[in-house]
Amino acid sequence: MTGDRLFLLRPGFEDPEQPGRFFVCSHCNAIEGVLASFPGLATQSEVLRLGTL
Repeated sequence: MTGDRLFLLRPGFEDPEQPGRFFVCSHCNAIEGVLASFPGLATQSEVLRLGTL
């Protein structure tokens, strides 16, 4: 069995369909806040931050 994986969108990501515009995912930002407050959580699973859609 492999470990858990958490996929998050990086803040300020671009959508190739809308060049020049930057977006944020409010749900991902909330999870980033939890990980910043409790850094031990990030060590319990693999956190992958994706830059684009």
